[in-house]
Amino acid sequence: AGSRFAAEAQAGEGAKVTARLGALLAGALNSLGLLRKQQGRFAEAQSLYTRASSLYDTCTSTSSPDAVVCRHNLAELALAAGDETRA
Repeated sequence: AGSRFAAEAQAGEGAKVTARLGALLAGALNSLGLLRKQQGRFAEAQSLYTRASSLYDTCTSTSSPDAVVCRHNLAELALAAGDETRA
């Protein structure tokens, strides 16, 4: 029984590490999206923001500050493109 609990604990730690790595990757994608937006490469920025937002939602929560900032970046990009409905 003891080894079963140890295995479950390790699995739980693995999930935490995976979530942290996912959140770090999402942050990198969001930052790259900011760069692409500044370069005027809006389609690439939108793709990066969308991927980052999805990762944040999966690895943290939809209400985490990072997820909210990422969705804000998507909305700003839509506004810059003149798409007020999507923003």
